[in-house]
Amino acid sequence: MPDTGHAEGPGLAVLRESEALSLRVFEDAPIGVALTSVDGSLSRVNRAFAELLGYPAGELAALPWTKLTHPDDVAASAELVRSLLAGEASSGKLEKRYLARDGRVVWAIVQTTLVRDGSGQPAHFITYVLDISERKRAEEELREAKELLESLFDAANAPIVVWDRAMRITRFNRAFSRLTGIAEEAALGSGIEILFPETSREEATALVREASRRSRMEAAEIPIRGAAGDVRTVLWNAATLFGPDGATPRATIAQGQDVTETVTARRELARRAEELARSNAELEQFAYVASHDLQEPLRTVASYVQLLARRYRDRLDQDANEFIAFATDGVERMQRLIEDLLALSRVGTRGREHVLVESEEAYAAAVRSLGEAIRTTGASVTHDPLPPVLADPGQLVQLFQNLLRNALKFHGEKPPRVHVSARPDGEGWLFSVADEGIGIAPEHFERIFGIFQRLHGRDEYPGTGIGLAICRKIVERHGGRIRVDSAPGKGATFSFILKGGGPGE
Repeated sequence: MPDTGHAEGPGLAVLRESEALSLRVFEDAPIGVALTSVDGSLSRVNRAFAELLGYPAGELAALPWTKLTHPDDVAASAELVRSLLAGEASSGKLEKRYLARDGRVVWAIVQTTLVRDGSGQPAHFITYVLDISERKRAEEELREAKELLESLFDAANAPIVVWDRAMRITRFNRAFSRLTGIAEEAALGSGIEILFPETSREEATALVREASRRSRMEAAEIPIRGAAGDVRTVLWNAATLFGPDGATPRATIAQGQDVTETVTARRELARRAEELARSNAELEQFAYVASHDLQEPLRTVASYVQLLARRYRDRLDQDANEFIAFATDGVERMQRLIEDLLALSRVGTRGREHVLVESEEAYAAAVRSLGEAIRTTGASVTHDPLPPVLADPGQLVQLFQNLLRNALKFHGEKPPRVHVSARPDGEGWLFSVADEGIGIAPEHFERIFGIFQRLHGRDEYPGTGIGLAICRKIVERHGGRIRVDSAPGKGATFSFILKGGGPGE
């Protein structure tokens, strides 16, 4: 008879081999696998599940699943268990959080299946656990980045608006709302043309449509209509995002800067420039009248006064002769005043183009024109080597003339001593005209450059009070400034800067 007590039949051996294989698959599975009894305790877990939560397998198997589940996910897990036990489904899947032994939160996708025994009664649950913590971290980082971008977009001081390929507004920030006064419900989904005033809507829409076809639009001034009907001028820069084919526009984002005040100021400046041009033309006309029509009657008066003086010299008393002298002097002073006013007006209206000028030659021409005054006063006029500069040749001579004449006039008791020098200063040359005359008190430094500003009576020092005003206007036309350094009885030094030219700059 066969020994049935110790020998295994072939079926039992296959069964044992199948169980051993299943156990190895269970233990070596790359994802976590857990067997849970119907009462909720873990009956067996594999290595991957134990390693996932950081527990020894033996310790983990004795814990209820509720202790390992994040408190916020217990209800969802319990609902899945309930639905399986109620027969509503044979298996179910959800995302949940586990609590690791070291306190870490582990995100996982769990697939749970209810296994029933031969009589159809629930035997245990088998759960497959896939770790998705890295994916969740990436999703969280992406969410935070998106929230940050949203915050930056909305908090930006510059108005920003986004429209799609159909030219419908899809996004805008708070600054855009402040600029336009348009409510979100009125703007989103509306055509971009609602932003533009009626007078420029067609042109502005065409410009924006063209921007959507190109990759960029830079520095385009487009009027925007606010909800209250006011119109603001906005400087827009836009960029278009294209689809994978590189040709189909997906969306266009535009950022603006409200330049209404700048545009208004620019228009006002243009208006004033136009007025200034008109004023200059009128000034030219005045100069013509002054040089011809006003001086003609003065010449007539002067001629007849001089005729009276010659013809009736022996017939008039001393008072009459003085009266004639006063009249003659008044006419001559009026003629000099008109000539100086003409010279002042022509600094800006008849100036020539700035060219490279040898300032030493301009200085020499000024000295020659003042030869009589230099001889009369016994003056000493000297200079250092002077550089070439960019200037109006005639006005540079006039500038030296006026400053030298001023130094010769206010010389005090001693003969005048005047020295002209120049030294490099940045991109130009600093010229100085220094004298040893009577000097000027500091409180008058600015006043002396004004028109008709005199510090002395005509009986002390003759002149019209316009010469230094002409000097300042010439220097300012050349882009420089003029100043004086002086003290009473210490002489005066007039300094001005001109742009240099040539190898000596």
